[in-house]
Order: sequence, then C-alpha cells, then structure tokens
Amino acid sequence: MKRQLMTLALSALLAAPFAIQAQDAATTDHSGPDHKSMHSDPKRDVAQYGHSRNRSDKDLAKMIQYDLQRDKDFSDEAKNIHVKVKNGHASLSGDVRSIDEKDALTQKVKAMDGIKSVDNQLKVRE
Repeated sequence: MKRQLMTLALSALLAAPFAIQAQDAATTDHSGPDHKSMHSDPKRDVAQYGHSRNRSDKDLAKMIQYDLQRDKDFSDEAKNIHVKVKNGHASLSGDVRSIDEKDALTQKVKAMDGIKSVDNQLKVRE
C-alpha cells in the first residue's frame, strides 16, 4: 500500500509539468497579432495570418517595401521606391533603372495578396 502511494505521488510529480503546459496551450489565445514588438515582421504576419487576415493599408505598404528590399532581382533604386497604399490601391513613385524593372515592379506588387490595383508613377532614370 505504501509503495502504491509512493508510485502514485511520483507519477503525479512527473506528470505535473506536462499537464500545466497542456493547460497553458489550451488557454492561450493565438488568434490575434503578436504585440511583443511595435515593429513586426510583415513576412511573419503573412505566414501567421495567411490570406484570411485583413491587413491595413499601412501593413500592405510595409509588406511591399519589405519584399522589394529582399528581392535580389531589383536595383538599389528600385528597392528604395516610395510606396503608398489606400484602400488596397498601391501607388509607386521614384526612380528605377529600366522600363523592364518598372514593369517587373508593377507585376510583383499586383500579385501581392490584398492589392487591388497599382498606379505606377515610377520614372526610368537616364
């Protein structure tokens, strides 16, 4: 009897951390944004929320600039264009190196989730 009580007590002690961890996981709300940082990573937001999250215009503009900064196919000028988004309509301005780069930027932005149209005001630098 004493041995059974000891075994039961030991089992309870060993299982307690797992039970607490499972309870924490079950009660934690994972549906909202992560407020740990004011400067969240737009790519992480896309991965976390996928296509179902309604992103603000500011979020969309940040996501566009983030993607352009990391795209090795674009020149430094193209990576530093000005991006505005209003109601899902993107406006691009600044200088690019070629008409091909201008067109590629337009296509890249048009393909992004949440973008309805692109107003390309980019100028080819001579």
